[in-house]
Amino acid sequence: MKNIIKLSLSIITSMLIGCVSMHTANSFYYQQKDNPSVALLEFYYSDFHQKTRNPNHGITTLSFSTLKLGSHIKIKWKNIDNDQENTRVISLEKGMPFNLVDSSLRLTFNKLNQPEVYVFYQNLNAPVYFEFLNVPYSKESIRQIYPEIKEVSINNNKN
Repeated sequence: MKNIIKLSLSIITSMLIGCVSMHTANSFYYQQKDNPSVALLEFYYSDFHQKTRNPNHGITTLSFSTLKLGSHIKIKWKNIDNDQENTRVISLEKGMPFNLVDSSLRLTFNKLNQPEVYVFYQNLNAPVYFEFLNVPYSKESIRQIYPEIKEVSINNNKN
């Protein structure tokens, strides 16, 4: 009887440790069509690395999920208008939400050809449907985490 109790406690403890140590997946998304004046040449995040084979056009779309949560993004890009290359390491530590379940990062470049990073995370109080950078989202919250942390107002245009 004592062995059965010890075995049961061992199994329960193992299950609890397994649940606590499970990583949550997060995803990443980038589209060059957001700003065709920029060519993304290299991208590093956690265990993911991609480098373009054609520096004249860059990485056109980047979409992946990973179980390893990264603390920063390293990017190299080129301004197509003047052929100037830039490299930046973007820290994510201060801007990520507390609950990373189903979080999603979105890289884009603004009109000045500078990077911006947004995080999307579950929020049941968010609108059921909204669009951001021509991509529809539902029941998500969005926050710009680079270059500065601020809330982004989304207008819900769908009736």
